[in-house]
Amino acid sequence: MDTDRKVPTPVYQPYLGSLAIPDLQDAQRSGAFDLGVLLFLQDGYMQRTLAEQGEPLREAFAQIDAGSEDLDERAAAKREALTRAMCELYVRLKEEGDETTGVRGYAGAAGVYLNGAIVDYRTYLLDVAAHLEQSIQVESTPDLAWLAGHTYALLARASTTVDTIEGALGADAGARAGEVLSTGIGAIGSPGQNSVALALGVRMWRMIEQIDAAPQNHVVNREGDVSAELDAEIDPWDFEPASRADFDL
Repeated sequence: MDTDRKVPTPVYQPYLGSLAIPDLQDAQRSGAFDLGVLLFLQDGYMQRTLAEQGEPLREAFAQIDAGSEDLDERAAAKREALTRAMCELYVRLKEEGDETTGVRGYAGAAGVYLNGAIVDYRTYLLDVAAHLEQSIQVESTPDLAWLAGHTYALLARASTTVDTIEGALGADAGARAGEVLSTGIGAIGSPGQNSVALALGVRMWRMIEQIDAAPQNHVVNREGDVSAELDAEIDPWDFEPASRADFDL
Protein backbone atom coordinates (compact mmCIF):
# COMPACT_ATOMS: atom_id res chain seq x y z
CA MET A 1 0.00 0.00 0.00
CA ASP A 2 1.31 3.49 -0.83
CA THR A 3 2.16 5.29 2.38
CA ASP A 4 0.47 8.50 1.23
CA ARG A 5 -2.75 6.86 0.02
CA LYS A 6 -5.87 8.11 1.79
CA VAL A 7 -8.36 5.36 0.95
CA PRO A 8 -7.91 1.77 2.18
CA THR A 9 -8.55 -1.10 -0.20
CA PRO A 10 -12.28 -1.16 -1.05
CA VAL A 11 -14.25 -4.31 -0.45
CA TYR A 12 -15.94 -6.09 -3.32
CA GLN A 13 -18.94 -4.37 -4.87
CA PRO A 14 -21.07 -5.92 -7.64
CA TYR A 15 -21.21 -4.43 -11.12
CA LEU A 16 -24.98 -4.17 -10.95
CA GLY A 17 -26.92 -3.17 -7.88
CA SER A 18 -29.88 -5.39 -8.77
CA LEU A 19 -30.56 -8.77 -10.32
CA ALA A 20 -31.24 -8.82 -14.05
CA ILE A 21 -31.32 -12.57 -14.73
CA PRO A 22 -34.89 -13.90 -14.22
CA ASP A 23 -33.78 -17.19 -12.61
CA LEU A 24 -31.72 -15.28 -10.06
CA GLN A 25 -34.65 -12.98 -9.37
CA ASP A 26 -36.76 -16.08 -8.70
CA ALA A 27 -34.05 -17.45 -6.40
CA GLN A 28 -34.10 -14.23 -4.39
CA ARG A 29 -37.89 -14.29 -4.10
CA SER A 30 -37.70 -17.85 -2.80
CA GLY A 31 -35.83 -16.57 0.24
CA ALA A 32 -33.32 -19.42 -0.01
CA PHE A 33 -30.39 -17.29 -1.19
CA ASP A 34 -28.85 -14.06 0.03
CA LEU A 35 -28.97 -11.16 -2.43
CA GLY A 36 -25.20 -10.65 -2.16
CA VAL A 37 -24.61 -14.27 -3.17
CA LEU A 38 -26.83 -13.91 -6.22
CA LEU A 39 -25.22 -10.62 -7.25
CA PHE A 40 -21.83 -12.31 -6.93
CA LEU A 41 -23.04 -15.19 -9.10
CA GLN A 42 -24.47 -12.71 -11.63
CA ASP A 43 -21.08 -10.98 -11.77
CA GLY A 44 -19.57 -14.30 -12.83
CA TYR A 45 -21.87 -14.40 -15.84
CA MET A 46 -21.04 -10.77 -16.57
CA GLN A 47 -17.32 -11.43 -16.50
CA ARG A 48 -17.82 -14.37 -18.83
CA THR A 49 -19.90 -12.18 -21.13
CA LEU A 50 -17.10 -9.60 -21.27
CA ALA A 51 -14.57 -12.34 -22.01
CA GLU A 52 -16.62 -14.07 -24.72
CA GLN A 53 -18.38 -11.08 -26.25
CA GLY A 54 -15.68 -8.44 -25.88
CA GLU A 55 -15.43 -7.49 -29.55
CA PRO A 56 -19.19 -7.23 -30.24
CA LEU A 57 -19.61 -5.20 -27.07
CA ARG A 58 -16.81 -2.83 -28.03
CA GLU A 59 -18.52 -2.28 -31.36
CA ALA A 60 -21.85 -1.69 -29.65
CA PHE A 61 -20.26 0.72 -27.19
CA ALA A 62 -18.60 2.63 -30.03
CA GLN A 63 -21.99 3.06 -31.69
CA ILE A 64 -23.46 4.26 -28.39
CA ASP A 65 -20.65 6.80 -27.97
CA ALA A 66 -21.15 8.05 -31.51
CA GLY A 67 -24.90 8.43 -31.02
CA SER A 68 -24.96 10.57 -27.90
CA GLU A 69 -22.90 13.21 -26.13
CA ASP A 70 -24.68 12.76 -22.82
CA LEU A 71 -22.39 10.74 -20.52
CA ASP A 72 -25.21 9.46 -18.31
CA GLU A 73 -27.23 8.40 -21.32
CA ARG A 74 -24.25 6.61 -22.82
CA ALA A 75 -23.47 4.82 -19.55
CA ALA A 76 -27.09 3.67 -19.21
CA ALA A 77 -27.13 2.40 -22.80
CA LYS A 78 -23.87 0.50 -22.28
CA ARG A 79 -25.21 -1.03 -19.08
CA GLU A 80 -28.36 -2.12 -20.91
CA ALA A 81 -26.36 -3.63 -23.77
CA LEU A 82 -24.10 -5.55 -21.41
CA THR A 83 -27.03 -6.72 -19.28
CA ARG A 84 -28.87 -7.95 -22.36
CA ALA A 85 -25.78 -9.86 -23.56
CA MET A 86 -25.33 -11.36 -20.10
CA CYS A 87 -28.93 -12.60 -19.97
CA GLU A 88 -28.54 -14.13 -23.44
CA LEU A 89 -25.39 -15.92 -22.26
CA TYR A 90 -27.22 -17.29 -19.21
CA VAL A 91 -30.05 -18.65 -21.37
CA ARG A 92 -27.53 -20.39 -23.62
CA LEU A 93 -25.65 -21.88 -20.67
CA LYS A 94 -28.89 -23.11 -19.13
CA GLU A 95 -29.93 -24.77 -22.38
CA GLU A 96 -26.52 -26.48 -22.51
CA GLY A 97 -26.96 -27.77 -18.97
CA ASP A 98 -24.19 -25.71 -17.42
CA GLU A 99 -23.96 -26.68 -13.73
CA THR A 100 -23.70 -23.08 -12.53
CA THR A 101 -27.26 -22.30 -13.69
CA GLY A 102 -29.03 -24.65 -11.27
CA VAL A 103 -29.69 -24.62 -7.55
CA ARG A 104 -26.51 -26.63 -6.89
CA GLY A 105 -24.55 -23.97 -8.73
CA TYR A 106 -26.15 -21.25 -6.62
CA ALA A 107 -25.30 -23.14 -3.44
CA GLY A 108 -21.69 -23.56 -4.54
CA ALA A 109 -21.45 -19.86 -5.29
CA ALA A 110 -22.82 -19.10 -1.83
CA GLY A 111 -19.89 -20.79 -0.10
CA VAL A 112 -17.33 -19.05 -2.33
CA TYR A 113 -18.98 -15.65 -1.96
CA LEU A 114 -19.55 -15.73 1.79
CA ASN A 115 -16.08 -16.90 2.73
CA GLY A 116 -14.52 -14.57 0.16
CA ALA A 117 -16.48 -11.65 1.63
CA ILE A 118 -15.06 -12.33 5.09
CA VAL A 119 -11.53 -12.30 3.68
CA ASP A 120 -12.31 -9.02 1.90
CA TYR A 121 -13.52 -7.48 5.16
CA ARG A 122 -10.43 -8.69 7.01
CA THR A 123 -8.17 -7.27 4.29
CA TYR A 124 -9.88 -3.90 4.56
CA LEU A 125 -9.42 -3.80 8.34
CA LEU A 126 -5.76 -4.77 8.08
CA ASP A 127 -5.33 -2.06 5.47
CA VAL A 128 -6.87 0.52 7.80
CA ALA A 129 -4.42 -0.52 10.54
CA ALA A 130 -1.51 -0.21 8.12
CA HIS A 131 -2.83 3.13 6.88
CA LEU A 132 -2.79 4.56 10.40
CA GLU A 133 0.83 3.51 10.94
CA GLN A 134 2.04 4.63 7.52
CA SER A 135 0.30 8.00 7.80
CA ILE A 136 2.55 8.72 10.76
CA GLN A 137 5.63 7.77 8.76
CA VAL A 138 4.85 10.41 6.13
CA GLU A 139 3.67 12.94 8.73
CA SER A 140 0.10 12.91 7.44
CA THR A 141 -3.02 13.15 9.58
CA PRO A 142 -5.46 10.30 8.77
CA ASP A 143 -9.12 11.20 8.34
CA LEU A 144 -10.43 9.26 11.34
CA ALA A 145 -14.04 10.35 10.86
CA TRP A 146 -14.05 9.05 7.29
CA LEU A 147 -12.37 5.80 8.31
CA ALA A 148 -14.76 5.32 11.24
CA GLY A 149 -17.82 5.76 9.05
CA HIS A 150 -16.62 3.29 6.42
CA THR A 151 -15.41 0.80 9.03
CA TYR A 152 -18.74 0.93 10.88
CA ALA A 153 -20.61 0.19 7.64
CA LEU A 154 -18.23 -2.64 6.81
CA LEU A 155 -18.59 -4.21 10.25
CA ALA A 156 -22.37 -4.05 9.95
CA ARG A 157 -22.18 -6.01 6.70
CA ALA A 158 -19.55 -8.36 8.12
CA SER A 159 -21.73 -9.21 11.13
CA THR A 160 -24.61 -10.11 8.84
CA THR A 161 -22.28 -12.19 6.66
CA VAL A 162 -21.00 -14.20 9.63
CA ASP A 163 -24.61 -14.94 10.65
CA THR A 164 -25.42 -15.98 7.08
CA ILE A 165 -22.39 -18.28 6.94
CA GLU A 166 -23.45 -19.95 10.18
CA GLY A 167 -26.99 -20.42 8.87
CA ALA A 168 -25.96 -21.65 5.41
CA LEU A 169 -22.72 -23.53 6.08
CA GLY A 170 -22.96 -24.52 9.75
CA ALA A 171 -21.76 -23.37 13.16
CA ASP A 172 -18.13 -24.41 12.57
CA ALA A 173 -17.96 -22.36 9.38
CA GLY A 174 -19.47 -19.40 11.19
CA ALA A 175 -16.92 -19.70 14.00
CA ARG A 176 -14.04 -19.83 11.49
CA ALA A 177 -15.40 -16.75 9.74
CA GLY A 178 -15.59 -14.93 13.06
CA GLU A 179 -11.98 -15.85 13.83
CA VAL A 180 -10.79 -14.54 10.44
CA LEU A 181 -12.67 -11.29 10.95
CA SER A 182 -11.35 -10.86 14.51
CA THR A 183 -7.75 -10.78 13.28
CA GLY A 184 -8.58 -7.72 11.19
CA ILE A 185 -10.49 -6.04 14.01
CA GLY A 186 -7.67 -6.69 16.47
CA ALA A 187 -5.07 -5.10 14.19
CA ILE A 188 -6.57 -1.61 14.59
CA GLY A 189 -5.35 -0.07 17.83
CA SER A 190 -3.26 -3.14 18.54
CA PRO A 191 -0.62 -3.03 21.31
CA GLY A 192 1.81 -4.19 18.64
CA GLN A 193 1.51 -0.85 16.83
CA ASN A 194 3.57 2.20 17.73
CA SER A 195 2.11 4.45 20.42
CA VAL A 196 0.70 7.07 18.02
CA ALA A 197 -0.97 4.50 15.76
CA LEU A 198 -2.34 2.79 18.87
CA ALA A 199 -3.84 6.07 20.09
CA LEU A 200 -5.34 6.80 16.66
CA GLY A 201 -6.85 3.31 16.54
CA VAL A 202 -8.39 3.69 19.99
CA ARG A 203 -9.85 7.06 19.01
CA MET A 204 -11.28 5.59 15.81
CA TRP A 205 -12.97 2.77 17.75
CA ARG A 206 -14.53 5.38 20.05
CA MET A 207 -15.93 7.14 16.98
CA ILE A 208 -17.33 3.82 15.75
CA GLU A 209 -18.94 3.24 19.16
CA GLN A 210 -20.48 6.71 18.90
CA ILE A 211 -21.99 5.82 15.52
CA ASP A 212 -23.22 2.47 16.84
CA ALA A 213 -24.93 4.17 19.78
CA ALA A 214 -27.11 6.27 17.46
CA PRO A 215 -26.63 5.18 13.83
CA GLN A 216 -29.68 7.14 12.71
CA ASN A 217 -27.70 10.32 13.40
CA HIS A 218 -24.74 9.28 11.29
CA VAL A 219 -25.95 7.02 8.48
CA VAL A 220 -27.54 8.33 5.32
CA ASN A 221 -30.78 6.57 4.44
CA ARG A 222 -30.95 6.41 0.65
CA GLU A 223 -34.74 6.46 0.84
CA GLY A 224 -35.00 9.37 3.28
CA ASP A 225 -33.49 12.64 4.38
CA VAL A 226 -30.13 13.15 6.05
CA SER A 227 -30.45 13.83 9.76
CA ALA A 228 -29.92 17.47 10.71
CA GLU A 229 -28.12 16.43 13.90
CA LEU A 230 -25.02 14.77 12.46
CA ASP A 231 -21.95 14.92 14.67
CA ALA A 232 -19.44 17.35 13.19
CA GLU A 233 -16.63 14.81 13.44
CA ILE A 234 -18.48 11.98 11.73
CA ASP A 235 -19.23 11.94 8.04
CA PRO A 236 -22.56 10.37 7.03
CA TRP A 237 -22.03 7.04 5.35
CA ASP A 238 -24.34 5.44 2.84
CA PHE A 239 -24.30 1.65 3.12
CA GLU A 240 -24.85 1.28 -0.62
CA PRO A 241 -22.21 2.11 -3.26
CA ALA A 242 -22.53 5.72 -4.38
CA SER A 243 -22.02 4.86 -8.04
CA ARG A 244 -21.64 1.93 -10.39
CA ALA A 245 -19.20 1.20 -13.18
CA ASP A 246 -20.03 2.62 -16.58
CA PHE A 247 -18.74 -0.52 -18.32
CA ASP A 248 -16.28 1.20 -20.64
CA LEU A 249 -14.04 -1.45 -22.19
